[in-house]
Order: sequence, then C-alpha cells, then structure tokens
Amino acid sequence: MFGQADTIEGGFANPVFDAQAVFKAVMDAMARPGTVMPVKALASPPEPLSATAAAVALTLCDHDTPLWLDSQLAASAAVYSWLGFHTGAPLVEVPAQAAFALAASPGRLPPLGNFGRGSQEYPDRSTTIVLQVDALSSDAGAAPHPYPLPVKDGEREASTLVPPSPRLRGEGKGEGQRRLVLEGPGIQTTTTLLAAPLPANFIEQWQENRARFPRGVDLILAAPGAVACLPRTVRIEPES
Repeated sequence: MFGQADTIEGGFANPVFDAQAVFKAVMDAMARPGTVMPVKALASPPEPLSATAAAVALTLCDHDTPLWLDSQLAASAAVYSWLGFHTGAPLVEVPAQAAFALAASPGRLPPLGNFGRGSQEYPDRSTTIVLQVDALSSDAGAAPHPYPLPVKDGEREASTLVPPSPRLRGEGKGEGQRRLVLEGPGIQTTTTLLAAPLPANFIEQWQENRARFPRGVDLILAAPGAVACLPRTVRIEPES
C-alpha cells in the first residue's frame, strides 16, 4: 500500500543539479526536434507514472502551472498525492486549462485540439503535453548527456533503445510504432523519429496543430531513459 512515507520519498536526491540536468536535456530536445536526449532515472514515482515523465514534471511544474492528468494517472491516488507533494502544481480536470499535461495512455489521450493552444497575443499560454511512450529512436542519434551520471544496473542508454514491433499494441496504447519524418527549425534537412506508441491519427492531429501556428501545443515524448520533443514549429509527415 502506498503510504505517507511513499508520498514524501521518490523525488530528486539532489534537486538543484537533477533539475538542471533534466531541464538541459528537455531544452536541447526542443531546440533539436527528433533528437533523443538521455535522461537518467532520477525520480522514483508511483506507478503508472514513469521515472522519465516524473523527472520532467518535477523540473517544469510548480504551484503556478496547472497540471492535467489522463484517466490512468488520475485514477491513482498515489500519483495524485506524489505530484501534489513534490511539485505543488494545482490539478485541473479540463485539458484546456492546463499548462502541462501528463499522459500514460497514448491511446486515450484527448484530441490535441482539446488542450490549451494559447492565443495570437500570448501563444506561450498553451499546454505542453508529456506523453509516456515505450521506446524512441532517431536517425539524428542520441546526444551525450550534458551532466553525466553513473549508470545503474539495468539502465539503458537512449542510443540503445529498441523500438517495439508494430504489432505490439495493448489497451490504451494507441497506434503501434510510427516513423515520423520531421522538418522545420532546428533540423538541417529532415529527421526521422520512431516513437511507440502514439495516439490514434497522430499525424493528422499534428498537422492541424501546426496549421494554427503560432498557437498550438508542444509535445515531450518520455521513454525509459530518454526524451524527444516535438515543438509546434515542426512539420511531420509519415515516412513514404
């Protein structure tokens, strides 16, 4: 049973340095869309919240950033309490009201258009979605972590992440592996990103999101030991 001690534990062991490392990884991934950036398992959250998504939440969320949880995460009282204690972020039930959104079930993610898109005057007042995925790989490779930490037994480096078979799907998992061809700022020509799983009709949803620029959501894909980012500026096409 998840008790009060478990709520208190599991955060960053070195809050300042750990948050700096994760922030640098996320910002580098945003600046270089499609690049897989390593993120060590710096947090130990209750399931079904993953260590990578939890580390991103601890880094970016605070009492000024309303947070939305998908149905799987919201159903866990342990996750609810852990995030409340470690981030102080107020939890909201309406996706459009959230500054950040955490989702553990890609197949159950509401349409991207349901989240905050900002306005023409304040496009930054939009939602950044942190989506848990099983695997990431990219032809851009995996960049070395700016703050290397010791690798624990059983940890995988981002460069060794192996995508699952397209047939690997489960309840709430969404589409199987998808190869996404990315173009836009931060990409010299094109980059191919493989992520699994993704929400249904993801490419069509993203094209609509991109068409509303400068409004729109940004996406952080959180895999075991790594992140990749899709800012609203990036164009996505299926691999031909």
